Amino acid sequence: EEGRESWLSLEVASDAQWQTLVEIMGRPSWALAPGLSELAGRLEQVDEIEEALCAWTSSQNAEELMERFQAAGIASGVVRDLAGLCSDPQLAARKHFVELEHPFLGALAYERSGFRLSVTPGGVRLPAPTLGQHTDSILSGMLGLSPGEIEHLASQGITR
Repeated sequence: EEGRESWLSLEVASDAQWQTLVEIMGRPSWALAPGLSELAGRLEQVDEIEEALCAWTSSQNAEELMERFQAAGIASGVVRDLAGLCSDPQLAARKHFVELEHPFLGALAYERSGFRLSVTPGGVRLPAPTLGQHTDSILSGMLGLSPGEIEHLASQGITR
């Protein structure tokens, strides 16, 4: 969304990727300094490099920059807030969010597991339970209490 701050993560894992990053940035003079073409030199100046990268990326569109980096072979990704996750094209393609109707809150998006198994794919079938929704089934089924015992607890204000 226009005007909102976005964060971008990126990883430069090799000297070749560093050169690619420098090219994408337009070959700024600080990035061409002696010693930065090799990892050891970059590690010695990591704080200065990160500061310069932050200054440069802050003037860029995070989505567009991520696409440019990924197309050039540099691992990167936009750090998404909730609104960004809900509109993320990859998550939408994987049907990551499932909309279910909650009895009090209405339609809500629920997250599916990030992985899918072929035989047991899993999923989300029910909305979050309401307060006390499963009390009776737990007391009778899991704990083996009789209907009379459950009613006695309820009359004491213990279960409801």
